[in-house]
Amino acid sequence: MRRAGLLAPFAVLLLAGSSGAGSYVPPPGDCCPQWSPNGTQIVFTTNGTTGIERTPTVGAVSTAGGPEQDFPGIPVGARSPDWTYVAYRPQGGDSLAVARVDGSDEHVLGQTTGDFA
Repeated sequence: MRRAGLLAPFAVLLLAGSSGAGSYVPPPGDCCPQWSPNGTQIVFTTNGTTGIERTPTVGAVSTAGGPEQDFPGIPVGARSPDWTYVAYRPQGGDSLAVARVDGSDEHVLGQTTGDFA
């Protein structure tokens, strides 16, 4: 009987963690998740479709769960810690650029060699 009393708190913790609230399973092909500075969102690269071609697109989802949003036209790349800038390879180019996350104020930093993700 004493053993059952010790296990009861663990059962409550397991059941509380299995409610599904805030759970998100990304579709295949999504990659490179990045936390927002305030911890309320995660942005990632998704392969949205434009006609027959697959185009890498910025996607976002709330850390509380829910549907994802796609933001076509915004540069796909690594964000600065405060999410002000993004480093990326311009469409079809072999250069490295930095711009504001909305794509404005682009500055090409130089040519790249090899693969740049």
